[in-house]
Amino acid sequence: MSAEVKEYPKWKYHATKAPVIVEDAEAEKELGADWKDAPVTESEPEEAPEEAPEEAPEATSKRRRRTKRGE
Repeated sequence: MSAEVKEYPKWKYHATKAPVIVEDAEAEKELGADWKDAPVTESEPEEAPEEAPEEAPEATSKRRRRTKRGE
């Protein structure tokens, strides 16, 4: 004899919000893509767009000083 597995209600988890229980597929869809079926842990970094490294403030200020002296 096999036990019937029900999909709902079920817990949904968000990286910054408290977990919630959804009663059906429509309620789950309304939450949006940021909600997961398992707890989000800090070891799962969110993908951030890669940006070019910024110059150190010292390099920028030295360059300005050189420009003023050359005028």
